[in-house]
Amino acid sequence: KFFKDQATTKDEVRKQAMAEGRKMAKGAGTDAMFTTAVVGMRPTYINDVIAPRGPATARRREEGVVWDVNYIKRIAQYFNEDGNLEELAENWKKGKPSSEQAKQGIEWLLDSGFNDKSKEDALADVIVGLLGSRAISWQHLTEALTPYLEGLEDMRIDVPHCDAFFHALMAKLLTRYGRDFNMAILKPLQTDEGPNEFVWKLYVGAFKKLKPGVAAKCMEHPELAQALCKAKKCESAALRRALQQEGAL
Repeated sequence: KFFKDQATTKDEVRKQAMAEGRKMAKGAGTDAMFTTAVVGMRPTYINDVIAPRGPATARRREEGVVWDVNYIKRIAQYFNEDGNLEELAENWKKGKPSSEQAKQGIEWLLDSGFNDKSKEDALADVIVGLLGSRAISWQHLTEALTPYLEGLEDMRIDVPHCDAFFHALMAKLLTRYGRDFNMAILKPLQTDEGPNEFVWKLYVGAFKKLKPGVAAKCMEHPELAQALCKAKKCESAALRRALQQEGAL
């Protein structure tokens, strides 16, 4: 099972979850993450999901919230179906998560995004939507994302497509925030050593998903441009050319 009894430390929990997620993604296909079963019972949220839209939306505003992966799964699914950002934020806040629970909720979304190729764009949209509606903070996202970025290169051994979720998430964040993009979330990728081909390719993959005008504006973000230069180990004057050669600008 994905969820186990509480481990000794939070770091152990996080490492176990990441390792288990990689195993599940490798051996169980695209439904490996965010999947639970209740024997002999049809989950009540299925009836909500298949109900007609419009007036039914009001019934999808959750009551009696239990903050667990199933709840996060449901509200993410609702948002992906109709793009109702207000409902997403309301349902998230209705859970009244503590700061630690909010981070855990993001971790559940990240786990699925990194491990399930079919959910990359959809879950990136959910995370950006939560951040944009201020249901979560940059700090929450930074703390949840850090262990994944630290282990991303190793994760690719078992989950070769995991970097694609990073591309999708970063591209959507850059599109939404531009020069206000918070570089703190990328700190695990930043190093004084260089060049770093793996990190460079992560940035390139994200830039390739940006529209040309957005990509050009992102180049005006001084900290982001500096991080790109360090990864490529090039001068700022040569950065644009390097991205053009990669087909990313």
